[in-house]
Amino acid sequence: SYGEVGTLKITDFSINNLGEGTDDEWQPLDNIELEVEVENTDNDDDVKDVIVQMKIMKGTEDVTSDFDLGDEEIDLGRINNDDQEIATFTINEVPADLDEGTYKIYIKAYSEGDEDKQCVSRSSSFDSTSYQEVEFVRDEDQAVIVKDLLAQKIVASCGDKAVEVKLNVYNIGTDKEDKVLVTIYNKEFGLNNKEIIDNLRSGKSKEISFFIDIPENLTKNKYNIVITTYFDYDNDEDELDVF
Repeated sequence: SYGEVGTLKITDFSINNLGEGTDDEWQPLDNIELEVEVENTDNDDDVKDVIVQMKIMKGTEDVTSDFDLGDEEIDLGRINNDDQEIATFTINEVPADLDEGTYKIYIKAYSEGDEDKQCVSRSSSFDSTSYQEVEFVRDEDQAVIVKDLLAQKIVASCGDKAVEVKLNVYNIGTDKEDKVLVTIYNKEFGLNNKEIIDNLRSGKSKEISFFIDIPENLTKNKYNIVITTYFDYDNDEDELDVF
C-alpha cells in the first residue's frame, strides 16, 4: 500500500500460535501460522503474478533464515479486480536457541517483474516503519521436554531385539541443566530404562536412543511408552523435579 505505482494493498495480517505461547509472545518450539490478506484495489483490472514476501528482523539484523519457514515467498497468482487473496506462512517450531527479545515481521506484496515500481517508497524494498512486533521469551517454570519423537510410530514384531527408539530432548528453560534424567517405561514390555544427559545448555537439544526388546507373547497391536524427564537431577538427591 506504500507504493507510488500499483494497486496491491495489505489489508489484514494475523498470527496464530499453535503452541504454548501467545500470538504475540512466542516460546521455544511453538508452531506459528501467519495469514496475510492482499487486496487488488483496482476496480477494473486484474493483477497477475502476485508475490507476497516475509522478512524477520532483530534490531538491524535480518534473521529470517534462523526460522524454519515453509516458504519465505508465496506466489498468489492472479488477484481479480476489487478482490482479495490470502497468503499463509508457517514457522515449523520456533528455534529453541533464539535470543530472547523483540522481533519485527515485515510483509510486502507486489506483481512479479514490477517490484521496483510498486515498492519504490520502501526502504530496501520493505517499509521501514510498518511491521508487526513479537516477543520471544523463555518460561522460567519450564526446563526440559521431549519433543517430536523421531520415530513417531515404531513398527516392530514380537520377539524383535534391540528396537531403537530415538528422542530429541530440549532445554527450553532459562538455565543450563547440569544433569537431566530421561526415563522410558512400559509395564507390558518390562521396560524401565533411563538415560542421563550432562550439561544441557539453555536452547540446546540432544538426541538420545533407547533399545527395546519386544516380548514374544504380546496380544495387542499398539502399546504406549511413557517418557518422563527430570531436570535439576542429582543421583544423591531423594527428590527429583519432574516435567
